[in-house]
Amino acid sequence: MGELSARYSGASFYCYSPLVSADSDAVNGELYGAGVVLVPRLDKAEKILSLDCDFLGYEPVGEDSVAEFARGRKVDDDPAAMNRLYVAEGSFTLTGGSADHRYRTAPSQILPIAILLAGELAAKTGDAGLAAIAEA
Repeated sequence: MGELSARYSGASFYCYSPLVSADSDAVNGELYGAGVVLVPRLDKAEKILSLDCDFLGYEPVGEDSVAEFARGRKVDDDPAAMNRLYVAEGSFTLTGGSADHRYRTAPSQILPIAILLAGELAAKTGDAGLAAIAEA
């Protein structure tokens, strides 16, 4: 952006994140500090759930989502050590194409799926925060 701004002085840059809201930013700020953005460590994850996020394509979630994900997919001595990718999405993406399990659903169903999963996790872990989300 710096190079483009220098070359084209009248250029403007915009970013649109439909699922990120001021409320989300406020909660993250309260929990972790102002301006903090949570970045998953895909190379450390054993199981990854992507809810309508093409992190291997147009929606990277870290420095290099593809490289981090690929490091977790290596099968060295133990094939069971390889990470697993679960995807629920409305249209076919690179991330969905790489999934071990892909569930095609309408985009309007992503939030209900997330709430259902929050309820299941709350029941298994006793997490009161997840339970509140599931009951809302």
